[in-house]
Amino acid sequence: MTPVRVRGLHGVPRDAEAVLVVETLAGDGRFAFRIPAGEAARVARVLGMAGCRRVPVYDLIGALAASLGGRVSGAVLEMRPGGVAGRVRIVPPGGEDHALEIPCRPADAIALALRVGAPIHATGAALGPSAPDSSRCEGARVAEWLDRVRPGDFVTPIRGGDSENA
Repeated sequence: MTPVRVRGLHGVPRDAEAVLVVETLAGDGRFAFRIPAGEAARVARVLGMAGCRRVPVYDLIGALAASLGGRVSGAVLEMRPGGVAGRVRIVPPGGEDHALEIPCRPADAIALALRVGAPIHATGAALGPSAPDSSRCEGARVAEWLDRVRPGDFVTPIRGGDSENA
């Protein structure tokens, strides 16, 4: 598995979804995937992009892990036939050998790890060229687009009162 970090969270207003981009720590691999608005709002809060950084469901998961004497120790992202899957690791008092991996939404796994400062990992299939059809993967195309897009690309020319239309 490869350690990754969050590179960005970008809104897609037409669909009420967002694109979450992660990259390898070396910056040589990126993976982007779409997430629903609710997940995006939770991630934005953890990233400090929204007013309050608290997310009650993450408080609950952290409290449950602590009540068992354990802690959230990281997150894992992987490609599955249906899309991106996430897992969060909870390490009980017995140590890593007894860790529990709980499936969850990938954005929530990332947010939980960020919240506690735990590492985030992605499998090679999620990041690398070895992923099936990675050249045609929507996430790869979105990451390439994010590298090229500029704020000026979203400016609509004003029509009507200018001299060209007179």
